[in-house]
Amino acid sequence: MDCESFINGLITMDENLVKSEIEKLTVDLYPHPAEEDLIGHAGNIQTLIDRINAGCDDITASLICYACIYTYPAQSEILIEYFDQGHRKEVIIDVHTPENDILRFAGLHQ
Repeated sequence: MDCESFINGLITMDENLVKSEIEKLTVDLYPHPAEEDLIGHAGNIQTLIDRINAGCDDITASLICYACIYTYPAQSEILIEYFDQGHRKEVIIDVHTPENDILRFAGLHQ
């Protein structure tokens, strides 16, 4: 993960930059459905959050909700917190959580 590119994407709300970096981290996150998680991405969302946190010292990622946006496929939300010129900022990343494919970047908003 290129942290500088990722943080620049967050600051400028450039979805292409953020998407490029997120999708580097999700390339191997295929669903593993189970009785308690029919979609199969609960563990993968946490893995993505862990990878973001491990990859960049200047940001903190945390789960807002898993498969809580009822689109097709369902989307999850990850809160990204970072500092820009001494001010704490927050951005939300939406992630597609399809039942039959890897996690995919879905959008960026505040």
